[in-house]
Amino acid sequence: MKTQLLTTAGTSSLSSLFSPFTTQSRSSMLKFIRVRCISGNLDLHEAVGFFDSMIQMRPIPRIRAFTRLFGALSRLNHHSTVVFMYRQLKSVLGFVDFEPDVFALTVVIRCLCRLRKVDEAFSILSDIFKRGLHPDAHTLSVLLHGLCTRGFIDSAAELFVEIREMNLPCNVVTFGTMIDGFCKAGETRKALELLKNMRSCDRISPDLYCYSHVISNLCKEGRVSEAVDLVEEMRGEGLKLDVVIYSCLVLGYCRSGQWRKAIDLLDQMTARAVPPNVVTFTTVIDALCKLRMMNDAFRLFRLMIERGVKPNVFTYNTLLYGSSHLGRWEEVKMLFDEMWHLEIVPDTITLNGVLDAFCESGTMDKARKLLDGMIRNGPKPDVISYTALIKGYCVSGDMNKAEEIFYLMESQGVQPNTISYNTLLIGYIKADRIYIALKLLEDLIQKGFVPDNVTRLILKSIRARTTIAHF
Repeated sequence: MKTQLLTTAGTSSLSSLFSPFTTQSRSSMLKFIRVRCISGNLDLHEAVGFFDSMIQMRPIPRIRAFTRLFGALSRLNHHSTVVFMYRQLKSVLGFVDFEPDVFALTVVIRCLCRLRKVDEAFSILSDIFKRGLHPDAHTLSVLLHGLCTRGFIDSAAELFVEIREMNLPCNVVTFGTMIDGFCKAGETRKALELLKNMRSCDRISPDLYCYSHVISNLCKEGRVSEAVDLVEEMRGEGLKLDVVIYSCLVLGYCRSGQWRKAIDLLDQMTARAVPPNVVTFTTVIDALCKLRMMNDAFRLFRLMIERGVKPNVFTYNTLLYGSSHLGRWEEVKMLFDEMWHLEIVPDTITLNGVLDAFCESGTMDKARKLLDGMIRNGPKPDVISYTALIKGYCVSGDMNKAEEIFYLMESQGVQPNTISYNTLLIGYIKADRIYIALKLLEDLIQKGFVPDNVTRLILKSIRARTTIAHF
């Protein structure tokens, strides 16, 4: 919604807001605005009224008063309003009389970056230099972050090099922003190099933030030993591990099949007064479920609750998936009952795990009953839900019901994906209904469906069978 700012004398749609202050001095008004800006509960319409009042004052207040207002609105995510106010103020004062400081311009740069208008943010940086001002490390870090969040990692790296070559202000936040950008772009090697070069080249000590991003990426890539080396380096620097870094290591151990080390790490966390959180526990529980070690998974689940850590929907999803796929239906019922008791509402992922288990075990009546219940009561089934049933019916050779689910999915407004189509096509081939499969495939291609490698293999199989049939 576009905000209408009041800028002309005599406009009074918001004048009632300021009526208590008409007899008070200018300083009292500005003091009240300052208090409201730091209160944390500034209302947008109230802020607009403050801005309108200030630009009608003569002389107009110094930039610091506006900067407070811009900062308060930025923290409330009213970024477009800040940019509009900045341009309005600049227009009212003109380039000569408009004397913003670096802090005010940095707030505007941050807002532009949040609005994904990085080019305009750079124009503000240019304005900083034109006015003879000097950007600080925070200003440059905000620009780097803006580039990284837009996916312009190469441009961010170029800017970072320029910052260092021109001896512009650079601190641990600047490095941390660039390291985070590299990690999110999958450039772990560059992030690791930058982390190692911080002290040797720039005499800046990496903080927990810098280390955590690199350790997280190394663990996700299965490079746990390198992550552990970094942890030891951190300890040598006097940095204490937090629950985030411990959770990353737990994930790394679980993904590399070292679940015993992951459990040992949980004990270390408790001994070092860093209690594992729901993410840490759920990571290990997930690893145990995937190894079909359900008894151990449930023991850890109970320990988690005993320590006062409340499980979330992801914890229950993990246990439900593991239990249902092993046919432990009493545990499934118990977990559902607990979820309702704790007011944790099952989501589509929760029920898809159970649907998949029903279909794998061939209990299609239960699967269909659960699907119908999802359609009636929610959560609404998604393409994965319907495809699980299509596959289940195809495996059991009941192509009529597979077709029924396929058309039900479309009637419910859920668009089939490539896996849905391929599953149905394979079902037709196994049921020796080759010509129906071929017709479906031709219809799909006419509708603009793009076949993947599996679809192409299916097509080759259909052609081979139709060729043999002619002989």
